Amino acid sequence: FEIARRAYEARDFARSVFYLEELVGGEIPRLSSPPLIAEARKLLAASYVFVGRREAARAQFARLLRDQPDYVLDPLLFPVEVQEVFE
Repeated sequence: FEIARRAYEARDFARSVFYLEELVGGEIPRLSSPPLIAEARKLLAASYVFVGRREAARAQFARLLRDQPDYVLDPLLFPVEVQEVFE
């Protein structure tokens, strides 16, 4: 997760997608902590937006909201294009 998060923070979104898909891209996440799963799904969805894969981003946000219906995306941390897909 830390490698994926660092790739995201470095704006290397293709690399963050690669690592995050390994963690939460399938039906059953490889992570066991619900907060970590939510964070990984959020970063994967945002990364998808940045690499032009909006439908994949919507799917990850949908999974995130299915697991945590009250989840709120921080508007200060994510640009409008990510917020629009989340909504």
